[in-house]
Amino acid sequence: YVSVGCKWLAADTGRLIEDFVGRTTLAADVPPGGETRVTVRFTLPRSFPPGAYTLKVDLVDELICWFSDVPGNAASEHRVVVNG
Repeated sequence: YVSVGCKWLAADTGRLIEDFVGRTTLAADVPPGGETRVTVRFTLPRSFPPGAYTLKVDLVDELICWFSDVPGNAASEHRVVVNG
């Protein structure tokens, strides 16, 4: 099944920190070329270290691949600063 997922990467190195926070199920199937709106809500674990991150929001076909891993697709990227 396909869901929305978030990858948290260290802003300075691009190292993956977390990729399970923010999984959001789609309300219905979306055909190729189709569109839908999704609200992604999440709470970072208390153990999440303060710092600057790149948040990548992407579609993920669970246990298969992230859509941005397929040539021609890109995740939505956002800079986020987490304070302690």
